[in-house]
Amino acid sequence: MSLWFIAAAVAYFIKGMCGFANTLVFTSILSFGTANSNISPIDLLLGYPANLILTWENRKALEPRVYIPLAALVLAGSIPGALLAAYVGRVTEDSESFKANISAVFIVDNTFRVILYSCLHLLTLQTIKMSLLLIPFALGGLIAGIKCSQKLDDKLVRKCTVILLVISGVSLILKNL
Repeated sequence: MSLWFIAAAVAYFIKGMCGFANTLVFTSILSFGTANSNISPIDLLLGYPANLILTWENRKALEPRVYIPLAALVLAGSIPGALLAAYVGRVTEDSESFKANISAVFIVDNTFRVILYSCLHLLTLQTIKMSLLLIPFALGGLIAGIKCSQKLDDKLVRKCTVILLVISGVSLILKNL
């Protein structure tokens, strides 16, 4: 159980710093002992309030011309996540705008997935209980990440994010060997 607490805090610290990558980090940490079908619904329920908080926190930089078309594409399933972050990074001017717009896209995606997961009975009482138990750790990590990103240089935040994404990727590769 402590691994879940650590995974939630670390994944949402990263999300607070850069606006995304929580799912990759959360899944990478937990995938050594837990099936993805048990991880995804919980990450969805943790990600929903995190995206609401990030969007609200950066609402002045929110641009409908950026997030509305991307949300439509995400719902249609025609754009992979890595291209999404790269595109938002190119069309936004700073990290606040990036976090506001990518989080708004994720809110639309999360809403759709909550409905879908509910219809498919992937959101069980046990999943909801686990999510509620992890919310304080995810929110603590998110708030700490937001505070760190406000004090750190954007370039340093990007470098830290890349390093952590590489570590997560290597972790997934090692798991599958």
